[in-house]
Amino acid sequence: MRNARTFKLERIKKGKPVFFTVCTQCASKAIIELLDDTNGKSIKKIETKGGCRVDCPAAFTIECCPCNAPSVRISIDNDAVMKVQRNPQIIIGHNGEEKGVNYTFHIEDNDRIDADYNDYYINIVSWDYAG
Repeated sequence: MRNARTFKLERIKKGKPVFFTVCTQCASKAIIELLDDTNGKSIKKIETKGGCRVDCPAAFTIECCPCNAPSVRISIDNDAVMKVQRNPQIIIGHNGEEKGVNYTFHIEDNDRIDADYNDYYINIVSWDYAG
């Protein structure tokens, strides 16, 4: 993989569940990893196959996040400039307290061809839970 970027997921808290999903619609292949920032190890890894058809290769639930503020590393197998729209959304409870966070990434893997930001879609959500 020649093109990689890493983004910190600041609001994800240790011990909270995390749902991690990836969809793609591009010819390039990618590895998307959720990383434990305390030791740099991969928590979950999703690999895409490439091809221009819409593909959602994986969705994982992590029952208990092993660290505070993990990172997501996106590695794409082309040398084009990767452009990323990163959109965090705070989940607020009815009393105004923070209940979780939803990170959405829209990625353009080659803006010389088009700039539609539909090559990769990554969603990572973490929330509180009660019995």
